[in-house]
Amino acid sequence: MDFEKRYSDLKREHQSANPFDHAYAFLDFHLEWAEAIKATDPEGAIRQYGLAEDCQSTIGTGATSGGEGLASMTALYEIMGKRADVIEGIADAAADPAAALKRLKEALAIWTEIEEDPNGLAELQPSASRLRRVQKKIAARTR
Repeated sequence: MDFEKRYSDLKREHQSANPFDHAYAFLDFHLEWAEAIKATDPEGAIRQYGLAEDCQSTIGTGATSGGEGLASMTALYEIMGKRADVIEGIADAAADPAAALKRLKEALAIWTEIEEDPNGLAELQPSASRLRRVQKKIAARTR
């Protein structure tokens, strides 16, 4: 799939859109792009997940009730978790121990942020188990 062309087309179609319409238009696109390339271009997938997170955050700022806000945060945490998984995969494949440790710490920071959600939304995510898994990997690399 030609994501660059689709991106250009979307930009042209939504150039005058307000931030919310723009975010809604691009969210699924960035998620689809990330999923399509995560096995072959994990760094690109991380960028696309980050852009999807930005879109979801923008969408969340327009929430008009508690339920909408919580649903938006849940969706944001799901995207963040996908990004953390890709980062962890890069760490697992890294030949350089220092680079691997750096990436594991990045993934740990994401899972920690999700786990510390004050609304208890972490219960809806695999953050606790992923957090423990990454902590074990870090401990194994720092012995």
